[in-house]
Amino acid sequence: MELKKSPLLFHEFSILDSHFETVIHDNVQKCDFNQIPIDVDFEIFEAKDNEYLYNIVLNINGNYNENPVSGYKFSITVNGIFELTDIKEDNKSQIGQFLNYSALPMLISSVRNYILNISSYAPYGKYLLPALDLNALIKDKNQEEPESNKKS
Repeated sequence: MELKKSPLLFHEFSILDSHFETVIHDNVQKCDFNQIPIDVDFEIFEAKDNEYLYNIVLNINGNYNENPVSGYKFSITVNGIFELTDIKEDNKSQIGQFLNYSALPMLISSVRNYILNISSYAPYGKYLLPALDLNALIKDKNQEEPESNKKS
């Protein structure tokens, strides 16, 4: 089957801020990665000079609180630049779908790989960011934003 290319182009991935540390409590030889609380937030921005160019800023925090559990504590903020090509005026409703269900998962996957890479050198071993409930994340985000700012 021939691959049909997406109209979504991923131009750039950059790390804006990164903090990663190991949390070791007395007498804890192993940690349960499932106990690490994860918090995710994102913002989608449209370029002022190009209505089909978008910037997504994603922040993922793990165990980033005053009383972290044993394991890893991290806060990572990334930026992705995306462009939608071949979107006709009558298909503009698809823009939110592409940004939320294609672009955002690409950024999450990039952060997952970044965390896996840096944790591979840490004492508890590789940490794989768990799969996120994307529908719940987008629903929660849409509920917190004023109606005029929604992108989906």
